[in-house]
Amino acid sequence: MGILTALIISPFNCRINIYTDSANCINIFNTRMQSGIVSPRQKLKQSNFLIWDLIFFLINEKHLEWLNSNDHDALCSIKVSKQQGNRIKKCNFIYLTIDIQQRNYPRLYSLGSIPCIECAYARDDNVHVGLCKEHSNQIINILTQAAHDLQELIITNTKDAGFDLDDTIRSSPLFNTTFDDILPQSHPGYLLIHHLVPSDLTLIFYNYIKDKKLRFSLFLKFFSTLMSSIDTLIWTRRASLIKQWESTLSITKNKKRFYRQRQKKRAPPPPAPD
Repeated sequence: MGILTALIISPFNCRINIYTDSANCINIFNTRMQSGIVSPRQKLKQSNFLIWDLIFFLINEKHLEWLNSNDHDALCSIKVSKQQGNRIKKCNFIYLTIDIQQRNYPRLYSLGSIPCIECAYARDDNVHVGLCKEHSNQIINILTQAAHDLQELIITNTKDAGFDLDDTIRSSPLFNTTFDDILPQSHPGYLLIHHLVPSDLTLIFYNYIKDKKLRFSLFLKFFSTLMSSIDTLIWTRRASLIKQWESTLSITKNKKRFYRQRQKKRAPPPPAPD
């Protein structure tokens, strides 16, 4: 429907960029483009074939020419889809930490609570990520660098940042790094680690960047850089350590991939009828 809507409202002889990672849409579009004439039987096998008939009618009627398809890492790709999926899992606290892996593959992991791979102090779950004492130094470095980058970004892109910008950033709860050993769960930085946006951050942007378009653009630039740093220093590092730990238990990617299939084969036969 998205493709159809774009074509309906588009003028004649125009250029339209369509981004999708839907394998079904891509396959049907390529099939119809390459085959030209499609038999009624072939059409009936396609989902929503009436919509596709209308799409290709509009392409011919409006004299639109298909230029190229994009199968690389751009706006829509497998890599980008995976990144977006990981962000959604992190902010909903359903990322694949050990407790969730244990739930999904009970025969591969030992029973009972498995402690954090890094600190061995608490259960390894999504809530613990960021609260682990082994993350404290990385979090302090991330927040310190982020405070500096934010100040430079606002000063560079605004004419009247004001003399109080430095005090505002220093006094913001988000950039408070005086906590002892472990980041408090009430600290706004904990939200950042889980890809959530604390109001303390958006408030600074609203107060010092009045132009809406510029504010949105600079926020995306700053937030993207910050999230990349968090993922590299905390999430990616954790994943690497967990992978090393799993290798000592002979837990491999293939074992997880074929887990359901193998468990079905091992399932006991149903009891004989009375």
